[in-house]
Amino acid sequence: MNPEEISRRAEKERRKLENQQQPPTPKPAGKIYNAYSFHAYSRIFPGGFNFGTWMLLCIPAIVLIALYFFSDDTGVWALYTGAFLIGVFLVRWLFDFIQKLATFNSYKIFTSSLGFQLEGWEMLGAYPKQLSYRSWSGKSTVEVILKETITREQTKLVKDALFLFNSRANGKFYEAEMGGDGRTKWDFVNGLKVVGSSDINVIGEMYTLINDHLKSVQQKYHSIVVVKVKFDPKIFNVEPPPNTD
Repeated sequence: MNPEEISRRAEKERRKLENQQQPPTPKPAGKIYNAYSFHAYSRIFPGGFNFGTWMLLCIPAIVLIALYFFSDDTGVWALYTGAFLIGVFLVRWLFDFIQKLATFNSYKIFTSSLGFQLEGWEMLGAYPKQLSYRSWSGKSTVEVILKETITREQTKLVKDALFLFNSRANGKFYEAEMGGDGRTKWDFVNGLKVVGSSDINVIGEMYTLINDHLKSVQQKYHSIVVVKVKFDPKIFNVEPPPNTD
């Protein structure tokens, strides 16, 4: 066997061994979404429609309608009441959907009107199940970098905005079932950096912080250089206790 043939066979064997040693890349368990898609926006929409809570209206509505059709002792009031409750649910859902459609175009370009650089928002929806109900990211962060030549009052104003965000974000934490809570409440870690766990409702508050509170500060003082957002890729599910939402 000539030297060239030895080298060719050896290289072929190396590639064969490398392919055997490399495990197949696992597919992500869940869909990922563009941060500026309608799906992402509809999930984090601030003050949006809590589908699960409003669905509670449909339970007595269905019971009342069923009683009307299957019980001789139930009057027509049950049918009307059930239909009314379902109608309230549908009207509220439609109102929420129209709100999202009307403001979606503004959301797609909101970063261009902030007046400061926003880093990390493009990773919203990049992790499977991040935008699912009851899904939480372990430790997300928001950090504001200011210009060096600013006053103490301007720094305090930004810190107040972050404090307000912490309070509102922590208000989105619902009680978890026994042994099922690995979340971290939002708090300052140093300077103008806050850390905590985030779900779609907390991210909605994060969007309000950036697009409303910090944007208004920037429009008046032009003191913000960049806002850095980081979403923890560690996603876990947190279920509430039975019979609660």
